[in-house]
Amino acid sequence: MSDRLKVSIVLFFVLALIVGGFVWGLLTGTIDLSFSSFTNLTDIERDILFKIRLPRLLAAFIVGAALAVAGASFQGVLQNPLAGPYILGVSSGAGAGVVIASVLLPIV
Repeated sequence: MSDRLKVSIVLFFVLALIVGGFVWGLLTGTIDLSFSSFTNLTDIERDILFKIRLPRLLAAFIVGAALAVAGASFQGVLQNPLAGPYILGVSSGAGAGVVIASVLLPIV
């Protein structure tokens, strides 16, 4: 089995897990939905699906992808595969930024 085929198989399973998790996140909750009920959703179920669950899942996907890109670029810039925000003090700087923003821009 060639290396290219192995990578393709792994990528297929990773993509299948992502899509499965996305669908599972849409369908499960306090009010469970099913594929068969997608054709005749009530107004409440439609609001739950499109105003609550879908935006949350999309936001989680985008934030997760952004964190992955940030981590990979962080390690690439420093040319250190073990570089992390806790080792280099970046998380401490981020905490200081949050404190400064909280003091200067209080939530009304």
